[in-house]
Amino acid sequence: MKTTKYQYLWNKMRELLEFSTQDLWPNDPKNNTVRYYVGALVRSGHLEIIGHAVKTEERRYALALNTGPLSPIYISKKSEGGPIVKDRNIGRDFEVAGKRTTAQSKEREAMLKLFEEKERVSYEELLQIFINPKKKEGYNYTSLCHYLKWLQKQELIIELKHHVYVKNF
Repeated sequence: MKTTKYQYLWNKMRELLEFSTQDLWPNDPKNNTVRYYVGALVRSGHLEIIGHAVKTEERRYALALNTGPLSPIYISKKSEGGPIVKDRNIGRDFEVAGKRTTAQSKEREAMLKLFEEKERVSYEELLQIFINPKKKEGYNYTSLCHYLKWLQKQELIIELKHHVYVKNF
């Protein structure tokens, strides 16, 4: 069976765990396919950027969601339901947002307000904030995970099995 470029890149990401585009494709780190794929995986939550770098090829990335051996597929065309990252390992589509939208900012504000009001917040309460308005059902898990990760890094919350405990609000 022939390995696709996406599958090759995904295997390399899973092997290295932390990498640059140069590490993934040493002969041509500015390759557009590699850059678009890595960018899509960052926006879907599969990868996260480590540190700061001005040039794209100098950025370092870490694998945030290692969902399994099959490479996620980036679908960019709106006519095909894009832009999304289709994860075949868990059978789920991740929205690929560009910059933070007004709706995402409102979600974050609502979550922070909830944390200011309560010492213990259930995941169900948090998920109600992140209901996906386009589908009128389901949740924008990617946004929720990003915000919770950020808050945890800031040492503002502690995540436990069923609840999020607020530390420093």
